[in-house]
Amino acid sequence: MNRWKMNKLGFLNFWLYDQEEFYLNDGHILLRGNNAAGKSITTQSFVPFILDGNRSPERLDPFGTRDRKMDFYLLGDGEREESTGYLYLEFRKSGAEEYRTIGVGMRAQRGKGIDFWGFCLRDGRRVGLDGLRLYEKVGGQNLPLSKQKLRNLIGDQDCWAESTTKYKEMVNDQIFGFRDIRQYDQLIQLLIQVRRPKLSKDFRPSLVKNILNDSLQVLTDDDLSAMVSTMEQMDQLEDTLHGYRKAIQDAKVIRNEYNRYNQYILGAKGQAYLEARSRTQSLQKQVQDETDRQRDLERQLREQSERQEQSGAALERAKAQRQAMGEDDLSAKQSRLQQAEGECARLEEQLSRGEEQLHSLEDGIARREVRLRDLTRDSEDAHVSVRQSLRELNEQNELLELGQEHQQYVHDIQAERPEVDSQPVQSALRQRRRQIEEVLDVLRRAEEARGVYDRACQALDEAAGHVREAKIVLGDAQAQEREERDKLLEGFTAWREGNRQMDVPQDIWKEVRRALTTYRVTADWSPLRDKMDACFRARQSALLEQKFRTDSALSALQAERSELERQLNQIKDSPDPEPPRRTQIQETRIHLAMAEVPCAPLYELVDFAPELPQERRDLLEAQLLDAGLLDALVVPQKHLPAVKALLAEHPDRFLVPGPAAADPIDSLIPDATGRFPEEAAACLRGISQSDLTTETALLPDGRFRCGMVRGHSRAEAPAGFIGAAARKANRLRQIQELEGQLERLAEKVQTVQAELEACEGQLTQLESERAHMPTAEELDQALALLEQARRMLQLVEEEEERRASAAQEAKKGWAALQQKVLDGSAGLPYERTVSAYEEAQGAAADYQGALNTLDSHRQKLNYMIRSMQDEQDNIDRDHDLADSRRKENQGIQGEISVKQASVQELRDFLNRPENQARAHRLAELAREIDLQNREKRDAEIQRARLEEQLNSSAAMMAGRKDDLTKAMIHEQDMEQYFQEDWNLGLSDLSKNLGLEERARQAVSKIPASARGRTPAEMGESVSRNYQANRGSLSNYHPEIKMIFDAASRPNQLRQRYAITLKKGGKELTLDGFIQSLQNDIDTTGALLEDRDRELFENILTETISHTLRARVEASGQWVRSMTGLMATLTTSMGLKFSLDWKEKKAEGAGELDTAQLVILLNKDRALLTPEDSQKVSGHFRNKVKRARENAVEQGIGVNYADLIRSVLDYRDWYEFHLYYQRGEDSKKELTDRAFNRFSGGEKAMAMYVPLFAAVSAQYVKGGESCPMLLALDEAFAGVDDQNISAMFDLMRILDFDYIINSQVLWGCYANVPDLDIAEMHHPPNAPVVTILHYYWNGRQRMLKEDGL
Repeated sequence: MNRWKMNKLGFLNFWLYDQEEFYLNDGHILLRGNNAAGKSITTQSFVPFILDGNRSPERLDPFGTRDRKMDFYLLGDGEREESTGYLYLEFRKSGAEEYRTIGVGMRAQRGKGIDFWGFCLRDGRRVGLDGLRLYEKVGGQNLPLSKQKLRNLIGDQDCWAESTTKYKEMVNDQIFGFRDIRQYDQLIQLLIQVRRPKLSKDFRPSLVKNILNDSLQVLTDDDLSAMVSTMEQMDQLEDTLHGYRKAIQDAKVIRNEYNRYNQYILGAKGQAYLEARSRTQSLQKQVQDETDRQRDLERQLREQSERQEQSGAALERAKAQRQAMGEDDLSAKQSRLQQAEGECARLEEQLSRGEEQLHSLEDGIARREVRLRDLTRDSEDAHVSVRQSLRELNEQNELLELGQEHQQYVHDIQAERPEVDSQPVQSALRQRRRQIEEVLDVLRRAEEARGVYDRACQALDEAAGHVREAKIVLGDAQAQEREERDKLLEGFTAWREGNRQMDVPQDIWKEVRRALTTYRVTADWSPLRDKMDACFRARQSALLEQKFRTDSALSALQAERSELERQLNQIKDSPDPEPPRRTQIQETRIHLAMAEVPCAPLYELVDFAPELPQERRDLLEAQLLDAGLLDALVVPQKHLPAVKALLAEHPDRFLVPGPAAADPIDSLIPDATGRFPEEAAACLRGISQSDLTTETALLPDGRFRCGMVRGHSRAEAPAGFIGAAARKANRLRQIQELEGQLERLAEKVQTVQAELEACEGQLTQLESERAHMPTAEELDQALALLEQARRMLQLVEEEEERRASAAQEAKKGWAALQQKVLDGSAGLPYERTVSAYEEAQGAAADYQGALNTLDSHRQKLNYMIRSMQDEQDNIDRDHDLADSRRKENQGIQGEISVKQASVQELRDFLNRPENQARAHRLAELAREIDLQNREKRDAEIQRARLEEQLNSSAAMMAGRKDDLTKAMIHEQDMEQYFQEDWNLGLSDLSKNLGLEERARQAVSKIPASARGRTPAEMGESVSRNYQANRGSLSNYHPEIKMIFDAASRPNQLRQRYAITLKKGGKELTLDGFIQSLQNDIDTTGALLEDRDRELFENILTETISHTLRARVEASGQWVRSMTGLMATLTTSMGLKFSLDWKEKKAEGAGELDTAQLVILLNKDRALLTPEDSQKVSGHFRNKVKRARENAVEQGIGVNYADLIRSVLDYRDWYEFHLYYQRGEDSKKELTDRAFNRFSGGEKAMAMYVPLFAAVSAQYVKGGESCPMLLALDEAFAGVDDQNISAMFDLMRILDFDYIINSQVLWGCYANVPDLDIAEMHHPPNAPVVTILHYYWNGRQRMLKEDGL
């Protein structure tokens, strides 16, 4: 594809140019003139200003000063207050009428800055009189168009820009085609440096080597995208892995406390179940025991009933015997003795009870004294515990820093006041804990908000990366769209020029080119196709019309030929000629022949009279023909019925002779050799030759009558039917005439056929040309890709904007929380960090615990003191009771002595012999009566007692059964609560154990540290631990909540805390979450290893290495080519220059020398050993590591694209070395020191040669149509003619288009094939510049007319 070449430079109302154009015949122009003639202004206006629209003063001045400002070129030195100006540069493709123009418009107002706009013409229009005019005529003046008017004329928004950035991108997209806008910037900066006047004074070899290095083609973002993407994925994986590890670490911390809590809760529920089970079993035993007791009582009751009956009967017998013995004094004495003995026994029993009470009181006093001593010792321990707790409280307060309330509370305790009010310090503690929790909550939310902000910033960075990638994709799509559009334009041009039939008029062609230039969507193809179809149809219509005419003519000729051939064949096949007959008549004659009906036409049966002249014969035959008689049938009379029957179905005519005429015709006679002579003669007799009033008449003057028909005939041909000789002559004549006609007709047919074939060939060619008209399929695909890239860019830009907004909102949220932290923490003595406040929260909890412990110890101490007082009071009371009991016992002892003396006296009386037998029997009966009375009473008592016990047992049994029912329900509840907790799977109890064993195991696993604590305390502990460590788990929606319904009775443990998290939309237990997260950690770690291997083995050694090899090889080839080129340039000073590109040595441990690295990269993949791959991957891994470490040390954020680009920038693997050689001397390196010893011309040569090479290399990075521009200010100053000629030759070899200026150069050298020259004259203080245009054609310089 041809590249763009500069074709025309234009100014409108800029500096001293009202309207000026510079034409470049082949992209080369030299501006010459004295100082201040405007050479540099003209040069810098196009290189670089029109290329990127950057109007910075230092770029407008080739010397780099800020003295020249764009305002001056538009407003002058105070002459104007407002002005609009234009610059434009037209490009053209060699050998084609394809143009493209870029331009800049500016409107300056004094004191208000400059309004900028840029445009591009890509639809075939050109700036000029016959195209787009940048001015309008107003009152005889050419006024530059306003921005809006030009924008309306341009129409295409893709060809319009109102910012320098967009303009630069548009110029690159439409003209240069660099894939990366940074490469275009790099080119412009290089052109600016090369443009500087007197290069040898500003440059040194070291700087030139830097420029050469920068001009090498770098790896594009596309080349690096796979590796950058992989590294970003690895970073994301590392972040993810870090997040996983942090989350699992915090989850395990939570799990430690949670496991302790779970063991406690399950153990507590197991204990409750075991206790309930034990109580149930106890009650069951009690019920069984009571049942057994009831049975025993019933048995005893039966026995006592029998005993009562038996004792009653025995009593009655004894009483009867006693009554039978009568009454005496002995009985009374016996009775008094028994009474006295009973009284003694009662007093002795009373004394015994008193002694027992006394001993009991004395034992109680001893026990109480022991307890008093224990209480005294315990109270001393309690004092120690209070003091220790007080120390712990003070220690905790060192962290918590409670104020006056704490001090007052401590002071009251130290003063050992009996009643110390802890409410103030409790209230202060609650307030402080509330403040700490509120600030801690805000701090945690602030930390989370900071994390959200960090993630939002990271997401914003990712979005920005996506925008950069989308812009690169868009640039590629734009380049492809331009390439396909150019191909389509060139294809249409070649197609139009190659057409022989389908002509596209110039006016339509211009519209087509414009339509192709502005083609955007498939619908745009319809107007263009319609125009082509119109051209096709116009030509097709003309050709079809011509073909139709030719075809019609050929058909007519062929039909005519066929008819003549038929006639000829008919004549040749027939012995005699026949008059013309209709087809139906011919068919009738065949039917008559087939029916064997004898008949014959009249002309066969008659002949002319021998003496009849030929003219008369000719007229007579014409009369017979016109009258319808010549071919009429003559049928014998007997066959007339058959003929009539046949003619009823088939048309024909026959003669029926009528009456003879008065003057019958004599010029016709019956044929002597013919058939039906009589019938023929009869017919002739009926024809008059003089009387038209007869039925049939044929007059000699040509008149005739045949029935109602009358006419007048003229002979138009010789008679050829009447008479055998006439028919034979007629037959020969007809054959000759038809053959002559056929010969002439054959020539016409051949001519018309040739015309038809030519016309069909033209139609085929036309259709082929139409079918081969270029299509926009490739352009449609490119436009679709472009639209897709634009949509993607819009989407990622919207996403970037959304993420930027989200980052801003996150930042605001974080700042608001930070302010809330400041407000909430005002007056609190803690560092504003989560850890500090968590420590303070822990201190507050510990302070609360210490305070509770202190209160507990104080309560215990107070209890001890009260108990000691109570115990002392009890001892004193018991001493008083003991003294009283001794006195009472002594009184009873005296009464016993008196009673015992009376008993002894009665016993002595009753022991006399005479009284002993009767007394013995009376005693026996008395004893029997007494015994039976006692037995009876005892039986009654026992029976009553047993009945009462049975009633009591029945009532007790009912109560115990009720208690058993309740206990069993309670046991079932406790079993359910324990079982449902165990079913949560939060413990490691064996599944093979029975329920009771499992419960005992759960009880045994209650941590020692948890024994003695309440479920509420354990719940608070696990909740506090959860809240303190949940921060990194926020993405998993952690939740701590109460589960299970409330217990059926108060004080039963059922509800408990459960911790759940969500992962992948699924709710998990804490253990399940940790296990799943561990799997993710293992998977992510393995994936990270795979990514690492992919990064440093697959991507690097298999993908990027190819590109690197290609870049290194291309750069090496470029260096060799430039060295070879420079070797052919021997300066007039005898200097030769050369270039070398040398490998660098390894810079760090684990890295390779460039030579080693390139050898491995160039090595065939199949031949690479694992050690080779490890060396390459290790080299780049260490480079990346060192680059990241350096970035971290310098506090620079790591941008992976830049990082990888830097590490894989092969330009840093090499260094340029410039060499020079004088004559036959050895080659030496051109150092800055050696350069300083050069002459001015030598310095210039030393700079131009490598810099031209650098510019040429930079253009290689552009698109296929990329122009190759070069600008030089004060070109080749200080260089002699021979070397200047060599410089021109170098520019020609490198195929540069150039704008150069000089005070002295003409550029007319033999090795310069063509050159436009503009000689500029600007007298001092004159408001105009005069320009003379010359053209050098390689042989002579000529003055051009009108600058063309």
